[in-house]
Formats: sequence, C-alpha cells, structure tokens
Amino acid sequence: MTSKISDMKKTLFIILCLFSSGVFAQIRTIPIDTSNVKILRVDPDNAFGASASEAFESADYIPLETTKESTFGKIDKLEVTDEYFIIFDENTNSILFFSRQGKFKHKIFGGSSKSMSNSDRIDNFNVNRKAKEVLFLQMRKGNWTQMIFDFNGNKKTEIVVKEDEYLLNNAVFLTADLAASAMGYDDDKKDGIKTRFLLKYVKNLKTVSSNAFPYDVQQLKITGDYFDAGSGIFETGMDTAALFTRSNDYGIFKVSPSKVQQLYQIVFPLISAVPKNFLTDNNFYGKRINMFKENPNLVYSLSNCQQAGPNLLFHAGKLRPLNLICNINSGTVIDFDKILSDELTWFMPVNKGKYYHTFPLAACDGKYVYTSFPSLQMFDAHQDNSGRVVNYNPVLGNYFKKGSKTDNPVILQVKLKDDL
Repeated sequence: MTSKISDMKKTLFIILCLFSSGVFAQIRTIPIDTSNVKILRVDPDNAFGASASEAFESADYIPLETTKESTFGKIDKLEVTDEYFIIFDENTNSILFFSRQGKFKHKIFGGSSKSMSNSDRIDNFNVNRKAKEVLFLQMRKGNWTQMIFDFNGNKKTEIVVKEDEYLLNNAVFLTADLAASAMGYDDDKKDGIKTRFLLKYVKNLKTVSSNAFPYDVQQLKITGDYFDAGSGIFETGMDTAALFTRSNDYGIFKVSPSKVQQLYQIVFPLISAVPKNFLTDNNFYGKRINMFKENPNLVYSLSNCQQAGPNLLFHAGKLRPLNLICNINSGTVIDFDKILSDELTWFMPVNKGKYYHTFPLAACDGKYVYTSFPSLQMFDAHQDNSGRVVNYNPVLGNYFKKGSKTDNPVILQVKLKDDL
C-alpha cells in the first residue's frame, strides 16, 4: 500500500512538472495594463502647418547609389538598422541593402516565377535585428515557406510551414526568437471558434506562446460593411518593444515580451470619432461604410505609429487621411503634409504633399524619422530652385552634378524638434 501511494506521489509530481514546463499549459492571454494612460486631444482638421526650420532640428538627404545591380523602382518597405537601410521593392521582387551613407552593398533576389504552384513573390518581409536576419515568405510548390537570410545576403535556411503551424504575419521581433504579430478582425464562424485575438506572440517563427486583445467572434458581424486598416505593429526604436494599434480604436499600446501597456489614448472631436461599440453593436451593421462616406471626417484607424523623443507620429485613416505629429509634452499637433521646405532642407521635398495622402514616414529608430522621394521629384525641385541661390551640401551637390531623374530614390532623415 505504501508503495502504491509513493508511486502516485511520483506520478503527481511528474504531472505538476509538466504543467509548470508548459507541456499541458494553455496559451496565456496577456492582460492590458491601463494604469498609466496619457490622454492626447487631437483635432486632426485644425492641425498646424510649419516650416522645416520650425519643425526639424536637422535634415539630411541620402541618395541611394545607382548601379546596374542596385537599380530598383520604389521603396515599398524600409527597415533601418545600425548598419543598413534594408529596402523591399515589389517591382523587382528584391530586398536591397545600402549602408547608412547610401552605398549599395548587396541584395536578395526573390526570383521571377509567376505560376500559381511555384510563385517566387516575396511576402511578409520582416527584419530580426537581434539575430541579424531578414525573413520573408514564399509560396514554393504549393507550400508557404519561410526564407531566412543573414545581413550579408546569404541564405541560412528555409522552413516549410505546415498546415497546423502559425504563419508569421505583420510582425516585429521583440527578442531574437520571439515576434509579436498583428492580426485583423475576423468574423468567420464556420470553424466554431468563439474567441480570436488581435495580437499573437510567436516563438521560434511558428509556435504561438501568448495572445492579447481577445474578441468574441460569435458577436462580431462586420464582413462586407467595414473599413479595416487592420491592426498594426510598428518598430519605433525601442529595444524589446513595439507600438500597436487596432482598427476603429484610438488607443496606442506598447507591446513587450510579457506585457501590453496602453501608453496613449487619442481623443478626437465628436465629428471625427466613431462610437466605442462601433464594431460590436450589430445595430450598425449595413450602415458603417455609408457612415464613413457621409462623414469624411470620421477616423477609422490609427496606423504607422512611431515615436521619436517626445513626438508621436501617426496616420489618421479616413476618407481624407492625414499624417500627424503630436508632441506629448505640449500637445501641439502638426500636419506633416503642411510642413514647407525652406533653407534648412535646401527647398527640397519634405513630404508627399496634398496629392500623396499615403504614409510619408517610412521608418523610425526612436531618434530620427525617415521618408523617401523618387529622383524625378528631387530633380524637379532642383529645377524649381534655379531662380534662387541655394548652397547645397556636398552630398546633394554631387548628386545633382552626377545623377539623373532615373536614379534610385533618396532617403530623407529628419530629427524633429523636442519643443514643438
């Protein structure tokens, strides 16, 4: 009898160890810490304009070297590391590496196959700064395959993603082996799932270790009547954290390896704000898209959120979208598209202008923000400067002397003033 009790204790001990090691443990749902939220009141349609000298502490234009191998069309995604500008160009299906001074280093060519069963199109391009890796998905022989390259452009490995494994989506790596991946709302009820999540923590590229931002699938009814910019997660220079936003919500959250904290709550005027229950109250179903069409000031998402010092930058998604800078100390709100070029920026382009209501800011490292312009736009501005005396710095002077309108884009690196 004593032996049986002893065996039972051993078995119980093993089971407890298994639970503590996570073998039988459920995937954790991380709560949202709202204990220290800063309220920012923003009137998007009355945001200030400014000159470059008033808004920027410094501005540097960095032409990207143009050679036969390095020539590409446009910057579809820019990632900034200590050593490189890493650029994805969909048109050439390439990931290109340039030094921080604009010197071409090497590139990863995805291939040119267009068949449905073996498409070489690069998808979901991400950078793991901690492991110094570039990752992207490709469809190979009917299977999604995770391709992994090092920062020297050498392939390290490729991993076929099985049907029951997680497909790494829009993500930021918080550590070398942990990524936070943003998801959109999904009201598909066919699989019987009651709860889905807007944020997933993915371990070793494919295993979901934690979730955050749960929502009730059975109560959600949005298909066909929903403006969705999706949830977004944004690299903004924080070592092991990123900023996160969700559609039809004005909260901005800091995502860390084991914690989610709301940092800011944007408060818009009533004319610009959707109701808090806009997605969950089915009385709005069939009316949402018409509401946005009839009320073009309504903001349906915050995206492209970045923070450089005390300045918070974000894209206010609406029928007439805006790209805004909000100084969290003073509360000053500046429309980035209303910043005018002047002597500080050699009267070169500083934003996309009123005809380019896209994301003007491609990246942020916590100190500087980055955008880019095609050489055609740069040389047009140079021509416009022919009637004034402009003392270009050596980099721009050499660019205009030896370059042309067909050269690679130019990156603008800007440091915003802290006291806006």
